[in-house]
Amino acid sequence: MRVLLLEDDPTVGDTVQGALKGAFHAANWVRSGQTAFATLACQHYDLVLLDLGLPGKDGQEVLADIRARDNPVPVLIITARDGLDDRLRGLDGGADDYSLKPFEMAELLARMRAVLRRKGGSGAATRCRRLHGGIGRAAAKLRQPVRQSVTPCGRRRQSCVSQSFGMMVQPPLFLLHLVVCRV
Repeated sequence: MRVLLLEDDPTVGDTVQGALKGAFHAANWVRSGQTAFATLACQHYDLVLLDLGLPGKDGQEVLADIRARDNPVPVLIITARDGLDDRLRGLDGGADDYSLKPFEMAELLARMRAVLRRKGGSGAATRCRRLHGGIGRAAAKLRQPVRQSVTPCGRRRQSCVSQSFGMMVQPPLFLLHLVVCRV
């Protein structure tokens, strides 16, 4: 899953980014609201983790701009603002979930998975299953190593990797297999 982390606090940002990478997510960390717009304009993300107390542009302004541009990316607010008005404003403004700091990383990861499920699952593993149903479903269910690749003559080889969190496949070989099978 590709995640954009919008957080100005270096301690929180470093901790969350490290945990996301440890859970095999690609995480880009941006520290200001103004930088967020440029990043979202040139890169696709499966999910945005948004702090409300950003310098330059407030997180609520960032959220409003994301939604004004009809960007359907799921947004999970992570903030210390615990007032009911803040929560309602965030959720009514287009956020998909709202989590208060401090939080446990296991809960944040579970909330991320839940948001993606509600949005129809836009994570990488879901895209792979959608593109090539048979192999994707089978590989996702495996709890032992299995990797799909294609030799130059087109024969498939089994040689895989599976993680306890989702599935992880070598992208170039797997994508080649998808292209060969779909053409």
